[in-house]
Amino acid sequence: MDKFKVYTKSGVPVVEDVVNNFRFRVVDSKTVKLTGETAVLEATLYAEQGGFVPVQSYLFELVNSAGEGTDMEVNIDDFKTAVDFFFNSVLGTDLFVKSIPKASTLCPDEVKQYQVW
Repeated sequence: MDKFKVYTKSGVPVVEDVVNNFRFRVVDSKTVKLTGETAVLEATLYAEQGGFVPVQSYLFELVNSAGEGTDMEVNIDDFKTAVDFFFNSVLGTDLFVKSIPKASTLCPDEVKQYQVW
């Protein structure tokens, strides 16, 4: 069984992690305004042109089975692995950088992971 399924819903790419039971839609970061009510990762695609040049930023928003944004609990590392799959397998590149926007419900959990005080 494949761990990930990729399909389109209403013209938007969706990646489903069938093992960990979550899905996310992939949108251009310029087309969406984050509300702070959903779990989101951001990643920027780069091209090598005498250095690394940003090409496009994407938002990866967790969605429920109806395709609506959600703040459901998800393991951040599993989510990041699914985003890696999208870039490596769908876009065919490893030239990208991931981050968690402050407006994502995942941000407080990510901050806790790296606090040293």
